[in-house]
Amino acid sequence: VDLETERDTLQEKRANLERQIENYRAIITDCNNNIEYLTKQLNLATENLNATVEQCEKLSTLYVTRNEERVRELEIVGRVLEFFEKRAKGFSDSVRERVESASL
Repeated sequence: VDLETERDTLQEKRANLERQIENYRAIITDCNNNIEYLTKQLNLATENLNATVEQCEKLSTLYVTRNEERVRELEIVGRVLEFFEKRAKGFSDSVRERVESASL
């Protein structure tokens, strides 16, 4: 009877261990599937990040170029404005002198 009880106990332990092994195998399979999925997601995220960085670099370069162009245009507009202000002042002075000399 003692041997039968021990055999039954050992068979029960064996069955429990086999269930645990199957459970661990399922966990390992799930983890491997998750690794595949997450690796794909990581690759996609890396590609998206690289594309975004490249786009930002292009936009930054374009911004710098256009900003330099705007600065040059602003300088030209400033010079043109100064020219017209001087011409307008000279014209105004000339008109004032003519009016003053004509009124004398």
